[in-house]
Amino acid sequence: MARILLIEDEPLSALAIERVLTRHGYTVTVLKDGCRVVLEFKRVPCDLVLTDMSMPRADGALVIRHIRRTIGASIPIIVQSAYVGASACAEIKAMGADACLTKPLDLDLLLSTIEALLGPRG
Repeated sequence: MARILLIEDEPLSALAIERVLTRHGYTVTVLKDGCRVVLEFKRVPCDLVLTDMSMPRADGALVIRHIRRTIGASIPIIVQSAYVGASACAEIKAMGADACLTKPLDLDLLLSTIEALLGPRG
């Protein structure tokens, strides 16, 4: 069972995403911001990170840099943001994200993106 670290500061969004991912067989750990991402990853390693881009204490850019420096290049990172256009998405990918999705999330697109990054569930 794949483990996903969800970093989302909006409680209702976090709950909705967590429920969908859990219903589709993923184990989900939720953080309110990216400040504890490395500590949490050491405590409960995960297979993929799904992070919001705009958060008050540690935004998605900081999360991406932190993960790439501390955890490594192999962990897939999906960024979600209400402000993702083509140029912003290119910048986000240049930071080290593997995919970027626009909020409100298309949950089918989210699930297919996760499967594309992790491989099909068996």
